[in-house]
Amino acid sequence: MREAHKNDTEANKGLIEQKPVTSKWAKISFVCGISVWAIFVVGVIVAGLLTIPEAVTSWRGAKTISTGFVVILVISTISLSSFAFIIGVISLVIIKVKEGVVKGTGLAVAGILSSLLYLVITITILAIGTAEARLLAHKEVCRLNLSELRKAMLVYANNHDGKYPRPDKWCDLLVQGGYVTEEQLVCPGGGKDRSHYAINPNAEPNSPPDMVLLFETNEGWNQFGGPELLNTENHKTHIRGYFQILFNNGRVRFLWTDQLSELKWKVEENE
Repeated sequence: MREAHKNDTEANKGLIEQKPVTSKWAKISFVCGISVWAIFVVGVIVAGLLTIPEAVTSWRGAKTISTGFVVILVISTISLSSFAFIIGVISLVIIKVKEGVVKGTGLAVAGILSSLLYLVITITILAIGTAEARLLAHKEVCRLNLSELRKAMLVYANNHDGKYPRPDKWCDLLVQGGYVTEEQLVCPGGGKDRSHYAINPNAEPNSPPDMVLLFETNEGWNQFGGPELLNTENHKTHIRGYFQILFNNGRVRFLWTDQLSELKWKVEENE
């Protein structure tokens, strides 16, 4: 009887002295959460090195390879960080359920926070990049529209005694005459209205080359006027807005609002 009691006491003592085991899931979460940063840094360095051949040999394929590599890098690191986050949460649940038997809360929390921080930063950068890409696309379409409108205005002038369309009917005359389509009068950043451009009524084919011919404005039709109609909302960034101007020489520029004083709207008497 005493021998059995002694054995039970020793067994209980062994259980009490048994140390908790570190959760393997917590270890995996921690390693993945930290590794994703190392992989990203190394990947960015490699992507930069891939662009060197283009700078040295003018081989344009290097940029394509570098871009593809970055895309794969971002997708893989986002997947890895998501995995680290999920495994970290699972390990915390296991540690809670098997409290005293399994440990590793610190590793799991570190893995979760590291992966979560990476996800937040990466998704934020991607969101900003997507918005900027959309703005650039709108800007390019708008620039092409203005360039085509300039060509249409010249063709119209050649067919009408060297004069641009009447300011109060310029949209109607260009569209009805088949010089442009209504789509070319729309800036994608301004919505789906009929036109986002206005004409400077002082401009003629023989006006100075740096005089404003067409410019961006709010939605409307057959609009004409001066700087009071300028609109910066079509290409508004998170910092400030800008507008695009078509000059009489066919040049298209985008300008910030503080550059408004640089524009020429009419011929001065001394010119």
